[in-house]
Amino acid sequence: KEWNTIKVKWSKDIKMDYNEDMLKVIFNQYGPINEVILFPGKRSAWIEYKYRNSAEKAYKENSKEEKEKLGVDDGLKVSLLVKGEKKVKTESNSKNGGTDFSLNSDTLTRIANMTS
Repeated sequence: KEWNTIKVKWSKDIKMDYNEDMLKVIFNQYGPINEVILFPGKRSAWIEYKYRNSAEKAYKENSKEEKEKLGVDDGLKVSLLVKGEKKVKTESNSKNGGTDFSLNSDTLTRIANMTS
């Protein structure tokens, strides 16, 4: 299964705390979104797209290099989640109670640090 999810983090310098609706407005321009998983208090979220190419486009167009080229500093850092070897179940505000993700050990460590 191909990954179709990006991770979005926002700087503490930004005075607002993004919510699900705000992130959908910003990121739905890249394609249909299946789900937004917020990590309350961690200033980050995962955005799962319906299609892999939508996630790749969101990542590419929000890369540090692209923002520097355009002179944009919106405080958002976007990374593309990659397929790994382990699966974890994340708690979610979704109707299904969580989504299975395949994560590599580095990503698992970063998630553990985010949620502790």
